[in-house]
This record gives sequence, C-alpha cells and structure tokens, in this order.
Amino acid sequence: IWDHQITSSLITNGCCTWKGISCNQHGLVTKLDLTYEKKLFGTLPSELALATNLEVISISGSPYSAMERPNSFLKSDIGGTIPDLWGDLLTNMRVLHLYNNKLIGSIPNSIWNHEQLQDLQLDGNQLTGAIFSIPPPLLLTEKVESANDQVMKKINVLDLSDNQLLGSFPTNAKSYWTQFPHLERLSLKGNMLHGTLPNDMGLALTNLVEFHIQKNNLRGTLPVGFLSIDRSHLKWLAACNNEFTGTLPEISFSQKDSPPPSPLEGLELQNNRFRGSLPDTYGLYFSHSLRVFDLSHNFLTGSIPLKYAELQDLVSLSLHHNQLTFGQEVCVALCYIVGHIQMDCGNKHHEDCPCCFSNC
Repeated sequence: IWDHQITSSLITNGCCTWKGISCNQHGLVTKLDLTYEKKLFGTLPSELALATNLEVISISGSPYSAMERPNSFLKSDIGGTIPDLWGDLLTNMRVLHLYNNKLIGSIPNSIWNHEQLQDLQLDGNQLTGAIFSIPPPLLLTEKVESANDQVMKKINVLDLSDNQLLGSFPTNAKSYWTQFPHLERLSLKGNMLHGTLPNDMGLALTNLVEFHIQKNNLRGTLPVGFLSIDRSHLKWLAACNNEFTGTLPEISFSQKDSPPPSPLEGLELQNNRFRGSLPDTYGLYFSHSLRVFDLSHNFLTGSIPLKYAELQDLVSLSLHHNQLTFGQEVCVALCYIVGHIQMDCGNKHHEDCPCCFSNC
C-alpha cells in the first residue's frame, strides 16, 4: 500500500492532484481516502503521522458485512497494527475509518487523546484487548470534574463492532458515558462483551441515536433507561443474540395524557431469554415510529395486546418461537398494517388470522 516516495509526497504536499487526496487552500494535505480501492495490501505506515495536517483518514475495505458482501467486494489485505504515532502526531484528525481490514493488536491509547476526533470506525477487523480500559486513564475515573477534563468530547460515531474485544460495561456508567456528550452512534456488536448493562447508562447517553450490542454475551435485565420517555433521540436499539433475562422494560407515563412521541424505529431483542408478557404501553408509545419489531426466540407468554394494532408504521413483526396467544381481532388489525406476521412456531394464533405464516 505504501512506500517512502508516497509518504514524502504527502509530507511535502506534492500530491494534491492524486486520486483520494484532498488539500486545503494552502496546499496542505488534509484528507486521505482509499476506501474501497482494489488490491490494497501491506501495513499502515507510521510515517503517515508526519502529515500533521491530516483531518480525515479512510483506508477501508468493503462496506458490507461478511453475510451481505457480494463476491466482488472483499476485505482488503491491510494487516498489522494501528501505528501509535498516528495518535501522537495527528492532532487535527477528525475522522478515522479503518473498517473491514485485517488489523490486529490493540487500539493505541493515543487515539483516544484527540479532542477533535468525531468519527472513529474500526469495525470488521481482528482487534483485541479490553474494550473499556481503552481510553485510559481518564475515562475510568469515577468523576468528571469539568468539561475540560474530557477526551473525545466531540466524538459522535464510535464503531468497534465485529472484532475480538473483551470486557464488561463500567459500573460507574454515569461518570463514564457522560464523557461522550455528543455520541450518536455506538456499535459494539460481535465482540466478546459480558456482564450486565448498568441501569443509568441509557440516561447518561442523552444524544444516542443508534445502539448496537448484538452478538455478545451480555446478561441481566434490559434497563428501562434505553426506552424511557426521556430517550428523545434513540431510533434503533439492537440487543439481540445475547443472554438478557427478566421481563421487557415497562414504559410509564400518565394515562391522562398522550405519551410523548418516540422516534424509535427498530427494536431488535430476539434470541434472548426474556420472560413474561408484552407491555401494552409499547402500542401507544411507539405508535408512529416503530418499523422493525423482533422479539422472536424468547420465552414470552400471554396474549398480544390489542393496543399493538396502533403501531401504524410497522413493516416487520417477528414474534415466533415464544408462547404467545393471538386473538382474531389483533391478528386482523396487525395483518392490515404489516401485511405478514411471522409469529407461528410455539405460539397459538387464531385460525382465521389472514396473514400469519410459519417458517419453522
């Protein structure tokens, strides 16, 4: 991928007309974008840190996951580790995309020292290490004294999914996650996380829009903070393929007033160990937003609340492999909205349900 001549050109600003290179008005290189370029191989050069005006680095493979990727899209052959010098010297870096490569080793501590870093995507590699000890030492402190003590305080996208990272969520959730005041997308799926989700984590991430923690080994209950009426920004919660237990979080609001509108579009909780009945408040709270609703492969019981017929924007509803009962009225109403419902396989639905089907 690299040689000394290329590095020298970047440093001496002799490459502003090259493909994938952008420069500012002074002729200084500010962006390097080699995303999706074919036949990328080798390792990431430490010397790139000498191009200190770089604000955007994107050296990534296919944007598709392994299951979605067409044959024409492959991971790049860029391996090795992320150079420590990148974090030490590239102090202007706002965007670092290194996803879908073959990178190994741990994430350099120096990467987390950037006050300007807004978008960090390292997903789809083979990175290792303890995930919640990687911004040391500041983010492990029990208390944040002031906004000036924060690092990564501008980060809004943090994607470390599909690696081999270990760890459990910090118990001091409020003081930990309030150090990411602008975080909108957090994806940690497909790692080796364990333990529980702290009760106040959802309340601490006040601007969170997407939260992906599927395909880990998380257990315990799902905190109500992620679905509460205070979550005015959350659009997608994917916590499937874990070991969560207990009942589904109840959302409470005054029955005298209509609940405030929720923006939640996707709720994926399948392949866990949830028990109990379906909260009827979901029908009202998510009535004008929820599009994907998957609770399949759990241990849910009881009947489907008639209020679920108020989920007017549903396009996908999966409730199969539970022990639920579907009355004719709610079946017909949901069929009119969704078009088809995958809810057989262990459930009992009315024989006149016009759109129920089995995919057992």
